Amino acid sequence: MKPVATFKVCPALPEALQYTEAYYLVTHGRYLNLNAEESVRARRLAEWLTRVEAAWPALHMAAVKNDFSEIRLGDQILLSARVALNALTPEDVAVDQFIPAGFDHLDRLNPPARFW
Repeated sequence: MKPVATFKVCPALPEALQYTEAYYLVTHGRYLNLNAEESVRARRLAEWLTRVEAAWPALHMAAVKNDFSEIRLGDQILLSARVALNALTPEDVAVDQFIPAGFDHLDRLNPPARFW
């Protein structure tokens, strides 16, 4: 029996290889990284996650400051926020601002104008 060309057996092979390289191999590399040196990095990650999950309920925005009364699409704005981190450190969190595009006639939130 003659061998069949790979592309006829699996025409999506290039896409499958791309997916494998982009996801499976990257994930495997991360797995190897976390489990190197007797899983020290994996243990540190687990400890960090436990600490963040325990402290998360006490995290809150203490103050948000803005110096504008109206925002138009395309405007650049400056916001500042003071966050009560409690047991967390600035390296443990990231602060994002969600600005809604407004509300419709039923007071439902419209899609956001921008995410940071």
